[in-house]
Amino acid sequence: TAVEIRAYQRTITGSSRNIGGGGMLLKADEPLWLGEPVEVSFALPDGARIVIAGAVCRLQRDCAAIQFDAGDARRVAIERWIDATAPSPDA
Repeated sequence: TAVEIRAYQRTITGSSRNIGGGGMLLKADEPLWLGEPVEVSFALPDGARIVIAGAVCRLQRDCAAIQFDAGDARRVAIERWIDATAPSPDA
């Protein structure tokens, strides 16, 4: 999924590798720094547009892990989408 990352005075494009209620792993087209505060914008597969604050919590190879701000209420929309698409425990 295409991701737009706002970091300080920069706007960077990238793509998500995976997403969870607490954060996202993404590949950015420009370097990000550990601890850097960011705002990421992306669309969930159902079309809902999400803009959420976070920070770079881990760098690995060519990807950055973003931890969403725990106090950001917009996490709820992501968690709802995950719950709605998760396989049933009976499956």
